[in-house]
Amino acid sequence: MTEQAVQAMQSGTREVRTGTEVVGEAGQIFQEIEELVAQVSTGIRDVSSAVQGMENGSQKIKSSMQTVEHHSQQSVQEGQTVSAATEEQAAGMEEIASSSHKLSGLAKELQEAVGRFRI
Repeated sequence: MTEQAVQAMQSGTREVRTGTEVVGEAGQIFQEIEELVAQVSTGIRDVSSAVQGMENGSQKIKSSMQTVEHHSQQSVQEGQTVSAATEEQAAGMEEIASSSHKLSGLAKELQEAVGRFRI
């Protein structure tokens, strides 16, 4: 009976050692998990920061594109104004040319009329 008690105590001691080792290993695993979670958390913060930076960059690009569009529209309007002014100027030049031609004809007629009244 003493022998059985000793064996039972030795068996219990081995089980306690095994249990202690398992608990120690579990503690190490939990520590590793905690470190990995911290790394993932840092990675998520980094990605979040990068996304925020990209969003800011996208907003700047959008603003620049709107400015380019505004200037393009302004250029088109100014081009249309210049085109209209050029057309008006061309029409004015045609009128001047026509008037000059008529004036030249009148000058010839006047010279002929003056030529008849010579003394």
